[in-house]
Order: sequence, then C-alpha cells, then structure tokens
Amino acid sequence: MSISSWGHTRGKKNDAFEAGKGIVYPTGVGVTNRDERDRTPDHQIDNGRGNDWVLIVFDSAVTDVKIVVNPYGVWDRDVTYYTANVSGPVDLDGLTYSDLADLGFGERTDDLSTRSKESREVEIQGDTSSFNAILIGAQLGKQGFRGVDRFKIDGVSAVAVIPEPSVAMLGLFGMLGLLRRRR
Repeated sequence: MSISSWGHTRGKKNDAFEAGKGIVYPTGVGVTNRDERDRTPDHQIDNGRGNDWVLIVFDSAVTDVKIVVNPYGVWDRDVTYYTANVSGPVDLDGLTYSDLADLGFGERTDDLSTRSKESREVEIQGDTSSFNAILIGAQLGKQGFRGVDRFKIDGVSAVAVIPEPSVAMLGLFGMLGLLRRRR
C-alpha cells in the first residue's frame, strides 16, 4: 500500500492538485497544503484553506474498506472520496477534479456526519465491487470557518480480493489448451 498527500487550493496554479505535506503523527495521518502552516489545527485533513487529500493505493484490489477519521477536537467530520482501479503510481500534480475520471476514478461520494469530538468509521463504497485506490478528504465544496471539516486518518482496514479458484482454474486450463495447440 502506498499513501501520498495532496492539496487543492482554489484560484491558484490553475485550480489544480499539488503535492501536500503528509505528516504521520502518533494520533494519525494529517495533511498540510501550501496555504497552511504547520500549526494546530491546520495539520489535519481539512477544507479550511483549500482542500487536503490523501491518496491510498493498495497493492491489489480490495473490498470492505473502512477508514477511521478522528477530529481531535470538536469539528465536523464530513468526508468526500473517490475510488478507482489504477495501474501503477498515480501523480495528481497539475490535475483538476474533472481529470480524475481520466485516471479511472468514479463519481464523487460524500459521506456526511455531524460535529463531534468522537472518531467515526467511514465505509468506502466503490463504483465497482472492488477497487485499489481511494482519494479521500474533507467534504468538497464547503466554504468558511463554520463549514470546516477536520480530521486525521486514524486507521484503514480492507479485505484483499482473491480470485475464486474456479476462475483461476479456468484460466490455467485455458493456458494449457493454448500450449497444446501450439505444439
């Protein structure tokens, strides 16, 4: 699994993604974009000064993904995420939200919650039954201090997709058949 951090600051750099500063704290993963400083609470994934994003790419397809978000204070905990099946590393630098579809990301999903100091578990639902990439951040489109969502990612769990033996065996028998024909 690989994790990268991204920022999307409005009105700058053609309204595009750029590398963020991903920080692993004892309390979870946070992101600081270029418009923020390393100060509390801006070190959390938020939508206060632009949008902070975490891109998680798994080594293989997964299902049943759960991400624990913790606000570390009383903050709204609304989440926006996209899922995809990607091949190879993903570089969002210079891309816009509309470019995500070209990389294989599906429709935007908003998972809404309430203000609280409690952590919550977000069940990630993909556009397909399995996927290997998640782009997750605070709810996209909120403006102003009252609408700010803030949290750190406290944990990620997923179930790796293993091909059914019957499908794998059919593939093996098909390959054996091709080898016999060539002889």
